Amino acid sequence: MVNITTAAKAVAAGYALAISHGANYSIPLSTVADEVSTYFLPNYTSFTLGTINPLQNQSGIAAGFASLYELWRQEDQPGTKVHITKTKVRAVSDQSALCWLTYTIHPTNGMEKWSWTNVYGFRMVENGTGARRAGGWEFVIGDQEHQEYAKRFPETS
Repeated sequence: MVNITTAAKAVAAGYALAISHGANYSIPLSTVADEVSTYFLPNYTSFTLGTINPLQNQSGIAAGFASLYELWRQEDQPGTKVHITKTKVRAVSDQSALCWLTYTIHPTNGMEKWSWTNVYGFRMVENGTGARRAGGWEFVIGDQEHQEYAKRFPETS
């Protein structure tokens, strides 16, 4: 059996690489969104500032990601030079772990960089995922991401 902490760290590292592809504006957003979406399990749920957003499948996740990055690439927005700069993993059981992923954005619009941390729930999947991973993201708590964005762009939050 795969160690839960090792599996979660491997998924976090792959996800960080996928997120970093958004900084390359020559890669179509649909390609980046499709790649990012493969890290999420069916029935993934986002919890943000009291709002619950269940997403049934990867196409919904990809569409949401592409929409967000399209917004961020508009002229008055920060751009998509986003990288995961820190990862912390804590096992909850032999099948799940909590993962704190700290993102840093380097705005292309002249603003100072900023960071936020989202908490992801990693779930081990029997026989792995179709993407040949031991598991993926079951949920996220994204309060900080939205709060930090709203401080800088209150008109679009």
